[in-house]
Amino acid sequence: MLPPYERVPKQPLKERGKDLVKASKDALKGNRVSKELYMARLDECYQCPYMQKRMGTCRVCSCVMKVKALAPSVSCPINKWSAANS
Repeated sequence: MLPPYERVPKQPLKERGKDLVKASKDALKGNRVSKELYMARLDECYQCPYMQKRMGTCRVCSCVMKVKALAPSVSCPINKWSAANS
């Protein structure tokens, strides 16, 4: 776990916006990753020191990871997992 005073590398706002658009398109089309891939992604997230476990959000990209991990076209900003369609 990171000390509260340690600086967190934030994902640039432009990249966060792109991920939001990709995830929104996936949601509208009904695209989701398999249950196995979803669980593997969440497992990686919950082992990461940047994960805020109580809130379920990432300190780097500010995303709700239970939602982001479902989208096949987005990836982890610190390369813990990649997009499923790449």
